[in-house]
Amino acid sequence: MSTTTTTTTDPMTLWRLIVQAGGMKAYTDGQLRERGFLVTRRDADAMSDREKDAYKKALKQEAEERRKLRRETWGAYKANHIVHLGEGVFWTDEAREDKWDTPNSEERAAENELPALDNAEQLAEALGVTIPQLKGMAYHRDAATSLHYVRFTIPKRDGTERPIWAPKKRLKAAQRWILHHIVERLPVHGAAQGFLVGRSILSNAQVHENPRILLKMDIKEFFPTVTWRRAKGVFRRAGYRDGISTLLALICTEAPREIVTVEGKTYYVSLGPRCLPQGAPTSPAITNALCLRLDRRLAGLAKKYGWRYTRYADDPWLPR
Repeated sequence: MSTTTTTTTDPMTLWRLIVQAGGMKAYTDGQLRERGFLVTRRDADAMSDREKDAYKKALKQEAEERRKLRRETWGAYKANHIVHLGEGVFWTDEAREDKWDTPNSEERAAENELPALDNAEQLAEALGVTIPQLKGMAYHRDAATSLHYVRFTIPKRDGTERPIWAPKKRLKAAQRWILHHIVERLPVHGAAQGFLVGRSILSNAQVHENPRILLKMDIKEFFPTVTWRRAKGVFRRAGYRDGISTLLALICTEAPREIVTVEGKTYYVSLGPRCLPQGAPTSPAITNALCLRLDRRLAGLAKKYGWRYTRYADDPWLPR
């Protein structure tokens, strides 16, 4: 008589076996057959009462074992795939085309020498993390009990405090990879002077030597206005599909949060949509790529009226 067995294979290896078998159903049927639980269907009307009892018992054992195998295969699937990314985030594991794809996306990504990333497994491998770790870095919760950031403040020139959210080690390493291999390779306007190799506050000032008039502006709440969906748009225009762009944008953003304590437990409560954090290494470079159209328009306007234009982070400068 067949007896229930226990699978001790780790989820990664188990998933490889499932793929080799042709999918979760094929693997489950194969395991039932191998373990002696797969029952050949027969016409019960032609059976004796004793045969019917034995047949029903065998079907019940098969159903129990099938449920167990389904739990195991689903666990292996979740260990190797991202099923859900939190409240308000649309996610599908399918690398399919949609109307928002950049035309000739592969060619555009190749022109910028961006790494080929077609699915979550490739991104996880590039970042040197597992699928569950990748999901953990990207997952959004409106009320979280822990974060991948450390919060502190620094004084601003007007005397107020600027909140800084510094990413912890693993997230910071992932953001640095995204910065060096993707964001820094995206086109930016020549007027951008901040957070670029070979450019600085000095190179910014040199453009405006001996001005008769210097108009300096500050874009209010610059990083908070760049939501994760706008960051996602940067990655989509770069040539990545929806799923990868969603993961990249979530890794590079976090919601502004209020720290509250309820019954002795600390919660980090979201105050709005995820946006670029002050303190993430990717934030300045993403804004440079995002502001390409803004820089083109302001540079063209400045040239028309005989002004010069540069932008250092969120500070546009216009001398004449």
